[in-house]
Amino acid sequence: MKTILWVGCIVLSVAGLFAQSETAVLFGLVKDPSGGLVAGAKVQLRNEDTGIARELTADDKGLFYFTLLPPGLYEFTVEAQGFKQYRDSHVRIQVAQVGRIDVSMEIGTTAESLAAKSLGAPEATTLPADSR
Repeated sequence: MKTILWVGCIVLSVAGLFAQSETAVLFGLVKDPSGGLVAGAKVQLRNEDTGIARELTADDKGLFYFTLLPPGLYEFTVEAQGFKQYRDSHVRIQVAQVGRIDVSMEIGTTAESLAAKSLGAPEATTLPADSR
């Protein structure tokens, strides 16, 4: 009987390890000042500790989606033709987080920069488990 309980505990422990994730997900929408979606925006996340950057292009609905992100602080930038560059430094990504950042671009040139107005290290909005 003790052996069966012991094996059961080991099986449950191993299953729990596989259920936990060491990475995170970050997604969002890129919008223009009127709330319209900006397709084809270049979205980049750069890990501030390692310097490793990941870049992708927002789809035709303005959606971007990063997966398998290690936790840490990131610099988040968005560029699109006809808009100022959006930049947010020190975005905090946490283990197993499903975060969302929606970006409202401003009309201008990519040579101009629009810094996010935040204090400290902002965190991506974490979604409740039932809305994922």
